Amino acid sequence: MRHRGLLTYLAVLFAVVALGYLTKPGRTGGAAAHVDPVPATAPDPAPAPDPAPAPNPDPAPAPDPNPDPDPAPAPAPAGTSGGEKGHDDNAVVRAGEGLGNKSGAGRPLRAADWSAPLELGYSDFKKLRRTYRRQKDFAPADVARYNGAAVLVRGAVMPIDAVPSSGKMSRLWLANPMVVMAGCVFCNPPTMADLIYVPMPGDRTFDVDRERLYRSVVYTTLLGRLRLGPSETDDGVEYLFSLEFKEARE
Repeated sequence: MRHRGLLTYLAVLFAVVALGYLTKPGRTGGAAAHVDPVPATAPDPAPAPDPAPAPNPDPAPAPDPNPDPDPAPAPAPAGTSGGEKGHDDNAVVRAGEGLGNKSGAGRPLRAADWSAPLELGYSDFKKLRRTYRRQKDFAPADVARYNGAAVLVRGAVMPIDAVPSSGKMSRLWLANPMVVMAGCVFCNPPTMADLIYVPMPGDRTFDVDRERLYRSVVYTTLLGRLRLGPSETDDGVEYLFSLEFKEARE
């Protein structure tokens, strides 16, 4: 009896365990129940709005049926031409008209000895200028020696006014050649010892090859009567030395 009761107990326990196993979630009919996961589905995206139509660009302006012609170039000054030959007022170093108002006009003039002119170089004019700057005037001995003297000076021709095509100049600078060969006289301006003002007397002219003058250095030796300045205008002193032209000696 006891043995039979134990078997009955075991049979009931087995039935309970079996029933629990069979009723476990995910299992049906004694076989494992395979449940495929349901994929998550994203909501359908909202339809994109239709793009706004691009604004119409401004229409291109219609061509002018009567366009203005290109302006005609300004005529070249008399005596000038285009290209290399188009020299104008910007190529000169200005000076006042005539001999100017000379503060030294009352200085005594020595007689000009044309048979034995003094030969002067630009180093002599530099010495005279240094004295003038230091003393605000020329030394009396220099006035007696040079003012009115006949002199020979060699230098480079530099125009004061625009040179006509004929090359006939009514006045000019006789310049220190070193200044002219240095290049632009506006970038490296000459001193008053480097320029001698030379006006032509009466209706005489100083004749020069115009193109040669602007392409290279034109040298000349002038004979004339030296005058010690200064020449003054409202803008100040323009030059210290001038030469009353007599003749050119090449």
